[in-house]
Amino acid sequence: MVDAQGNVGSRQPLSEDAAKVFNNYDRIIDKGDGTFLIVYYDENDYAKEFIATYDPATDTLGQATSMPDSFAYNGYGNMGELLSKSEKVTIISRCFYGSYSPFVKNVLDRSIPYLLPFFKIKNNETHHKRRYQNNIKLEVHFYGENITEKEAETAKKLVKANCINFYIKNYEISFSRSFDELRGKVNAI
Repeated sequence: MVDAQGNVGSRQPLSEDAAKVFNNYDRIIDKGDGTFLIVYYDENDYAKEFIATYDPATDTLGQATSMPDSFAYNGYGNMGELLSKSEKVTIISRCFYGSYSPFVKNVLDRSIPYLLPFFKIKNNETHHKRRYQNNIKLEVHFYGENITEKEAETAKKLVKANCINFYIKNYEISFSRSFDELRGKVNAI
């Protein structure tokens, strides 16, 4: 669980029973005031957000409320700086048609400040110039019950392209049928 700034929380992780309540949600952010920002995707893959309380005694969500207009989630605005200080990055995402979940894709898009705003030709393609000289090891773990071979191949190509863009030479990709199966493979969960 992460807080509203995207930091790993110091609170205890949800119990197994509590996790079942949140199982269908892509992102749960503990706001630290007893409420959670919950991001999920409807049947058309449109992002939906709401705020709700959670009662561990009864293992239930409280009354959900719409996102207030004043709420601004800016927990990944400093992704360039964070990446510049990283030796290893682990991405865990539901596989959406051979790509990251919309939320993860959004965070990656916000990572462009890791690169310079100037361009160069690399492999006959236009890419941003490198800003930082650190070498990141990337692990990408996709999960989903019905990932097709074509989706897996698309995801592999996407990760490889991301690695070229971000000057990452050392990367690994894995696919799992469920989040529970993935949990057994990855130490970061």
